[in-house]
Amino acid sequence: WTTIRLKANGEELDLAQQAPKEFRRELDMKRGLLTRSFEVELGGMHLSVKAQRFCSMADVETAFLRYSVDVLSGEGPIQMEAHLNADVTNEDANWEERFWDLVHHGGDDHGGHVLVKTRKTGFHVAHAMRASGWLDARAQDGRAQPLEKGHAVAFDFAAEPGSRMVLDKSIALLRGLDHPKEKLQDRTETKVAEAVQKGWNAA
Repeated sequence: WTTIRLKANGEELDLAQQAPKEFRRELDMKRGLLTRSFEVELGGMHLSVKAQRFCSMADVETAFLRYSVDVLSGEGPIQMEAHLNADVTNEDANWEERFWDLVHHGGDDHGGHVLVKTRKTGFHVAHAMRASGWLDARAQDGRAQPLEKGHAVAFDFAAEPGSRMVLDKSIALLRGLDHPKEKLQDRTETKVAEAVQKGWNAA
């Protein structure tokens, strides 16, 4: 649920490939806020990126991500994608074995959901997200991108020097240990709607 992808002029950001400058990472233990910031050359553009992740201690079933991109120089199309993907592997798995089975997934232009369970124990977990994008404080329309085992929402921006793009991602995460399995997905959708209403004021 933490994945947000960034592309500039078709080149995707990968900090293992593009060396960041002015990299800084801060963890605010009091507020539960993780912030990373850096500058990077991507797709012929000079970008300043700030990524924030907030996990609520008061409400452990919600989380928020904000990805802000400022264009310092260059111009062209920028794409940001909010992902929710159940196709994961565990580092200690043998031969890339999957421990999770996908029960259900779907979404639209505003967000998506996945419901998964462990193969051996039948432990259920549900995730839902809502995504919003802005260009210079103007709301932008999202575009649904169905995945084989999840869902993504993409935002396309026409960027120029001085542009600021922001993607907000609200998350709900519910476990079958805390909710009846037959109501898990519906309650996750209700929870993410509540998270959207709280927004970054919760942080």
